[in-house]
Amino acid sequence: MADAGVPTNPPSGGPAAEFHLTAAELDPIDQFRRDHKTAVLVVMFTDLKGSTDLAEQKGEIHSQAVRRRHDELLRAIVERGGTGRVVKAIGDSLMCVFIEPTGAVERAVEIQQRVADDNARRPGESPIEVRIGIHMGQVVVEEAVRPDVFGRHVNRAARVESLADGGQILVTMPVYDSACGWLASRRLVWKRHGDYLLKGIDEPVAVYEVCAPGTVPRPPAGKRVRGRRIGIALLAAVSCAVAALGLSLAFRGVTDTPVADRTAAVTQDATRRAEAKSKDLLRIAHPTAKYLGVRFKESAPRADGGHAVTFEIQYEGTVPGLDRGKACVLELVMDYSTDGKYEAFEWGRDTGKVPPGLATSAAKRLLGEP
Repeated sequence: MADAGVPTNPPSGGPAAEFHLTAAELDPIDQFRRDHKTAVLVVMFTDLKGSTDLAEQKGEIHSQAVRRRHDELLRAIVERGGTGRVVKAIGDSLMCVFIEPTGAVERAVEIQQRVADDNARRPGESPIEVRIGIHMGQVVVEEAVRPDVFGRHVNRAARVESLADGGQILVTMPVYDSACGWLASRRLVWKRHGDYLLKGIDEPVAVYEVCAPGTVPRPPAGKRVRGRRIGIALLAAVSCAVAALGLSLAFRGVTDTPVADRTAAVTQDATRRAEAKSKDLLRIAHPTAKYLGVRFKESAPRADGGHAVTFEIQYEGTVPGLDRGKACVLELVMDYSTDGKYEAFEWGRDTGKVPPGLATSAAKRLLGEP
């Protein structure tokens, strides 16, 4: 596997302007996601705030001791129980991957709490302040981690981390969307700070903060999109729709531009929902099944003028006498109205195996059904 360029360039205190993940570093990441049977990974970037100033003020030996303390504390929390893995240390930053957004958020909150406790026990020593950014997305193409795809998610996590202050945890919308509901019992504090412009990323990114109960969120650094800059977000959305439209026209021979445009838009929205929620949806439908991934099947106009987007949630069955040990598919169909708004979902050919009532209600909330 060729080396993967993963550019990162936070404004201050973060990883170097550019670094590369080698094949030796990518292979364990691929094995990590294979072991957990997932095509989606959560990327966490952490950064030790003020380390450069600390080295200048108290010397490199003292600064290295603080970094060792930082690294030991964070590594132990991230890798406990195999939930996460530290991929690489870049200066004073750590790049980590997790199998689930809930696990990443919980460990991030624990890091900030443990760091605060550790600082309180060392009143005469230099305090540690950690900035954290988290993003998630699908990293697998054709059964392997694609360096360029993974690199885009790494880049976004690093940029979001660069907006954070010491003690802060900032996450992107997919992480918030996937973790917030599942962690409701933890009574964490969530705050949507708005859309921010990040270097190297064309469209504005929605930034959320999560913190422990009793903690007051703080506005991130960086350029927030306001007023006329909303046009940038609209331009990015149009660009995505145009790109998807071109693929739709080429593949399906669609000639009705308005219909094709709606097809592209609803496909993009449905794919976002499916990629972020498919693993959790499988847990609702089949709590003991092993999740293998989600695959887009088709997006097609309905006879009534709406759209239906179909996905296959792939899993290994565990039900005796039915599908134990078999590679199975739970078909998920998302319906959109004639004006392109998400309306509802339905379980497809696997409907008979899905518990009714509560499971369907939980899935509706997960997919954001009105």
